[in-house]
Amino acid sequence: MYSWQFSDWPNFTYDSNAFRTGVDSYTNRVTQLLERIGQLSNEDIYQYLVDRLVEEAITTSSIEGEKIGREDLVSSVMNNLNIGGRLLSEHQTVSDLRARAIGRQIVLNRETFADPLTETALKYWHELLLGYDDRLKVVGEYRRGKSPMRIVSGPAYRQKIHYEAPPADRVPREMTRLVSYCNASVTEDDCPVLRAGVAHFWFESIHPFEDGNGRIGRALLEKLLSQHLGAFIPFSLSHAIEQRRKEYYAALRDSQTSLDITPWMTYFCNVLSEAVTYAEELVEFTVRKHAYFQRYGDLLNEHESKAIKKMFAAGPSGFTGGMTNRKYVSINRVSPSTAARALHRLAKIGALQMQGAGRSVHYVLPT
Repeated sequence: MYSWQFSDWPNFTYDSNAFRTGVDSYTNRVTQLLERIGQLSNEDIYQYLVDRLVEEAITTSSIEGEKIGREDLVSSVMNNLNIGGRLLSEHQTVSDLRARAIGRQIVLNRETFADPLTETALKYWHELLLGYDDRLKVVGEYRRGKSPMRIVSGPAYRQKIHYEAPPADRVPREMTRLVSYCNASVTEDDCPVLRAGVAHFWFESIHPFEDGNGRIGRALLEKLLSQHLGAFIPFSLSHAIEQRRKEYYAALRDSQTSLDITPWMTYFCNVLSEAVTYAEELVEFTVRKHAYFQRYGDLLNEHESKAIKKMFAAGPSGFTGGMTNRKYVSINRVSPSTAARALHRLAKIGALQMQGAGRSVHYVLPT
């Protein structure tokens, strides 16, 4: 039996006291993170916000098995992001329809997080995210038909069923209950953070749409956590989930055969902590990047600047393998000798640090 087949559904159980320490730690750290961001210059705040939204866009797509170019996602976010009554840049062309959709939905979630959740909003998110996909029978509405909604793996002749969602005719009333839960006033005994975790699990268990449930479920989680914080969450949940993707599906699966959702709530709290840790690193990385271009920006020519920006685009985890002669050639379409001279010059002025020797020579950003 699946959890939705039990008579007590959706009365989920877990020991909330077991997670209180972790939730208190998360709340304190995310509050400090907001304060740290508030101390940045306006330029750094804008840059951090763009980086955080693009990170969410990249990783939420990666979880769904989609690979979308970073430049298209950056442009899509910038096209929609309005801060202080102005767009951060002039409109940029985005050819990838998926990137357009994701950028718009993510920015929309930031702008409207304080609004009560509605089924109309959820359906609109679906239309935004999947409106380009002509393979779907139903877009912007809950799934229909009598065919079961199953999560399966393996070839068609030997499929393994991991989960079967409630039948389509139950979805409308299930979603009405879920939305009511999300909008209900929180009592003193309730923990808004844990309620957000419950809501995400509940949504994924209903699996209300033909496709895109993972992306919309994560957007729902963002919205509820932001409402609790009173500000749009300054971290990427999808990045943390993507790092532990197998565990994500395992935690959902392990909690979907009973009403005890402890495995999922344990995973959820761990992911929150890891998301904040990465955000703390991203803030410091943003400060470091700003300081770098303040110091070296005017010393770089067009090709050098392009290569350096490519390295910074890799984020706090660093540019894999460092910058090499071959990579510089590929990025700028210049000769190997030109690339070698440029990298040597950048190392000489301190804009890059050389590591290794011989064929293993590569360059990294200064620490």
